[in-house]
Formats: sequence, C-alpha cells, structure tokens
Amino acid sequence: MFNGSCTTCSEVLSMADVLSVWVTLAFLATCWVYWREARYQVARSTGGDASRKAATKSAYIAMAAALASVAYNLCFINVAIPQILELGRTENVSQVLLSVVFLVLISGGNLLIDRFARGVSILIVDRKLKLNNASPILFVADAAKSLAVSTVFGVPLVVGWCLLMQDGSAFWWLAAWALWFVTLTVRMLVKPQLETLLFSTAHDLPDGDLRARLEGLLKGCGIGTRSLQVIDASKRTNRVNASVTGLGRHKRIFLYDTLIKRLSAAEVEAVVAHETGHATYRHLGKAWAGLGLMGLLVACAVTGITGVAQWQAAEAIGLLLATYPAMLLSVRPLLVRISRQFEFQADGFAAKVCGRQAVQKALANIFTANHGVWDHDWAYALVFASHPSGRERIGRLQQAGRPS
Repeated sequence: MFNGSCTTCSEVLSMADVLSVWVTLAFLATCWVYWREARYQVARSTGGDASRKAATKSAYIAMAAALASVAYNLCFINVAIPQILELGRTENVSQVLLSVVFLVLISGGNLLIDRFARGVSILIVDRKLKLNNASPILFVADAAKSLAVSTVFGVPLVVGWCLLMQDGSAFWWLAAWALWFVTLTVRMLVKPQLETLLFSTAHDLPDGDLRARLEGLLKGCGIGTRSLQVIDASKRTNRVNASVTGLGRHKRIFLYDTLIKRLSAAEVEAVVAHETGHATYRHLGKAWAGLGLMGLLVACAVTGITGVAQWQAAEAIGLLLATYPAMLLSVRPLLVRISRQFEFQADGFAAKVCGRQAVQKALANIFTANHGVWDHDWAYALVFASHPSGRERIGRLQQAGRPS
C-alpha cells in the first residue's frame, strides 16, 4: 500500500514538473518574440516616429505581463493547487466547490493581470498618442464587466466538467467537450448584444448619402441592412475601427463613430465591404467550427493525461486552467495564420466591390489615425499579429492589380 501510494505521488509530481517546464518554455518563447519585436521597431524608428516607439513600449509591457502571468501560474501548479486540495480534503470540501475556487483564483487572476497590463499600456502608450478617452473609472468598470461575463459563462462550464469527471463514464470527456462547445456557441451568438449592452451604445446610421450607399452595398451582398450599426467608441478611444461579430442571424457589423468622422464615404464603404467579405466567406462560422474541432482534440488529450496522472476532478481542472496560457501559445501560430488569410480574403472581396484604390486609401488612413506600425518582426507576425501589417495588406492589393 505504501509503495503504491508513493508511486502515485511520484507520477503526479512528475506530471506537475512537465507542466511547469511547458509553462516556463512558453514564457521564454513569449519574451523572445516580444523582445525581437521591440528591437525591430527600435532599429527602424526615426527621430519623430511615435508609432514605432509606442510599439516598442507595448512590447516591453507585454513582456512584463507575461512574467507576472507565468509566475502566478507556476505558483499554482507547484504550491497553491496542492495546498488548496489538501485543505479541501481536511475540511471535506466538495470537488465542485474546489473547481470553482480554482476558476476564480487562476482564471480571475490571469484576467486581472491582463487588464492591469492593458491599463498600463493605455496610460503610457495610448494617452501619449492621444488615442485614449476612457477615464480610470470607466476602464475599471469595463474590466469588472469583462470579469463578470467570464464568470457567468465560466462557472457553469467548470461545474459541469467536474460533475462529468466524477461520474466516471469512459466518455466523460466527450460530454465535457459538448458542454464547452455549446457554451462557446452561445457566447458567440450573444456577443453583439453583450458588446452593445455592457460596453457601448449602438444606433443606426442617420439618413443620408452614406446610409443609402452602405445599404445598397449590403443588399447587393445579400446581407440585411439592420445588421449594420454605429457604436459610440469615442467615449473610450480615438482609434478608428470596425468589426463583424455573431453567428447567423445574430451577426452584426459595428462601425466606430470615429471611423465615420475620420474617413470619407468611399473609404467607409470600403471598410464595410471588408467586413461584409468576412460574412460572405463565412469566416466566423469557419472559426467556430475550427475551434470546436480543436477543443475536441484537447478534450481527448486531457482525458489521456488525467488517466495517467490519476488526478481528481478539481486537480485536473485547476492544472488545466493554470496551463491554458501555454496551451494557447502553442496553437497561436496556426490561429494567426488562419486569421491573416481571412483578412486577405476580406480585402480581396472589398477590392472587387469597391475597387483596390478605395481599400488602399481606407487602410492607409486607418493605420495613420491609429498610429499603427506598417510592419512587424517575422516572429511577432507569426505568433501575435492576427491581422497582416499595413505594408502586407496594401502590397497584396497592389500586386493583385498588376497585369500577369
């Protein structure tokens, strides 16, 4: 009995060591990528190049956030999770409650680290570039809302996972994946409503030439005109942007009010055509399906690991939450590659609808208004640049326009 117990402890310790090494390697890779990006921008910065200087500062802030996150997660993997589990056994705390505690402490802590880094970036980078309009109180309120949304979706998911693992079925992992996929689907469906309800106010375009122009574009692409709305982003930022979110009939195209103020009607039309391209090519649906498949593979791998390590439900969930950032980094190059391809396709669609010149002008004005850098180091582009750089996007459009 004693030898068997020691063997189990040795296996668990060995797996914890493996996870610690994985998290540490992910941190080192993250810092290496951000360091390369910072040096790349410094090497190409000229005296008054505020955009590249801002990108350099952002890279260093991201490195500091990565250090805080890895220290936090390693603390849980090696110290906090075993101690909390031991306390739970002493006090006869249920596995479900322990799982919720791990969700709040680990995921909540990582979210707070991310938001704090974002706040520092706003104070140091965005305000100097005059891109930020949000007061500290508004920023904290938004962070609290994000935390609340994550809690609403996360707690039922973790409780369900724990109950399924305790059930002892050989296919618990398949049911756990199905629960996660349903949660993902619901969150994508309600994202447009959540964004406008919690973080901004949306309204229709006022009557006029721009509205008529955009409605004609949408009708020509088979998209309902009610899908297009303007949000009051200027309360928080001076950045110029647009986005498409949701699935199916819940899909919405959001335009920042700053976009309408800074760009001409032809350029706004090109931006809407780009977002329409995402909808036409069903990029959101493909991303949804791809994430579902990836989640299924992860669930299958997790069940194999938990079987070997003989973890209890709460322990497995805690370690999964603590290693999630490293897991995400491992698949980021694939996700980034797919996202970049989607952006090129949407640009191509917009060029067919509105002409290449209009799309190029819109991209140039957006990058200028947002103080964006026109290119990135190859490692940063591979891992973190979900959108191609301005130089790549305009270069691709110019190349497409040349006679073969």
